This record gives sequence, structure tokens and C-alpha cells, in this order.
Amino acid sequence: MDAINSVRGLLKIEGTNTTPTIVLDAKQGIIEIRGRWTINMFSTPKNATEFLDPLLGWLDKYGSLLPNETKVIVHLECLEPSGNQSLLVIFKRLEYIFKNMAKVQIYWFYTDGDLNMLESGEDFAEIIRLPFNMISY
Repeated sequence: MDAINSVRGLLKIEGTNTTPTIVLDAKQGIIEIRGRWTINMFSTPKNATEFLDPLLGWLDKYGSLLPNETKVIVHLECLEPSGNQSLLVIFKRLEYIFKNMAKVQIYWFYTDGDLNMLESGEDFAEIIRLPFNMISY
């Protein structure tokens, strides 16, 4: 099932050793990103563009549904600079889609004491015009 046809339901992109698991649940208004994000533009067998295309297509269609509220849960154990770029593309798409249309909350989970993940979340919070909730565990 492709991203566009599943926008009214659930789309799950299974994670690998270089990509996170992504669950897109239109009915619940939840987008969850969990795992490792170390894929880059030249990774094989799937590069960052191939990984992001279904997700971005889903987000475009989801945004056209004008949802009331969306929770974005980010729970990454590893985020490489190339992953930062990909995540920024997703956040920018959310920012554009939901500008003046819906309530969007980003919940950024990081392990207590993991300064790299904390700083990454803080960096995104400064760049993106969406509410960011930093949650240590």
C-alpha cells in the first residue's frame, strides 16, 4: 500500500540499521519516529531520498485533510548529521502544512544525560515554528 492511498489510515515504514521506524496514523493524528537515523544521500540499498519520498507524499495528503491536532513523537537513539537534514525536511513540511491550519505538537524524547540528542532537539526547536516539548527519560 503506498503512502497516498493509506493517508486516511495507518502507514508504517519499518526501520533498518540506518533508518528509523516511522508510524503515520491519520485517524489518531500521530506521527511517530523511533530508532536510529544514520542514512545518508548515498546509502544503499535505499538512500535518504528514497526513504523520505513515501513519507513526504503521505504528509502532503494528510495536510490536505485539515486535521485538528497532530502529535509528532520523536524518540531517536542515534541521529547523524545526514539524519538531521532529513528530519529538518520533515519538520519544515509539517510547519508548512500546518501553518494556521491545525495544532501540531512535537515531543522530542532523549535519554537523560544524552547531550547530543538534547542539543539536536534544541536546535530544531529554534529553527522550526512549531511547539517543541523536550522530554528526558
